Amino acid sequence: MTVDEATAAADEAVEKMAKLRSTVQQQRAESDRKLAEAKEQNQQVVDKAIAEAKAKREGKRTAVPARDPRPEAGFTFFDTEDEYQAPQRPAAPVAPEFTPPPKPTPRRHARPVAEDEDEDYSNQTWMQ
Repeated sequence: MTVDEATAAADEAVEKMAKLRSTVQQQRAESDRKLAEAKEQNQQVVDKAIAEAKAKREGKRTAVPARDPRPEAGFTFFDTEDEYQAPQRPAAPVAPEFTPPPKPTPRRHARPVAEDEDEDYSNQTWMQ
């Protein structure tokens, strides 16, 4: 490696380090900004909850979330039973458009061990 190559490699490494350093600084700034936003939002929620608790303790009315309007007074559930029409069911089950796959063949059982002619098991073929 010549001096020029070493110098070029060192310059390239310095550039990469500077780029990485700037990337890290950007990421830190972004995370700090997100943290500040989260803290601010949390503080707003806490302040709102404290204000509602104080108002409730003092007996003042607080903001109530909007509700759906109440149904008309003379209307009941039983009024809808006359209008209800059950969905039509198919007359017969529909046959599948494709033939089902064949049933799997039964698995093989263990093969019987070959008969051993030695009565005293001297060759011990059963251990193979």
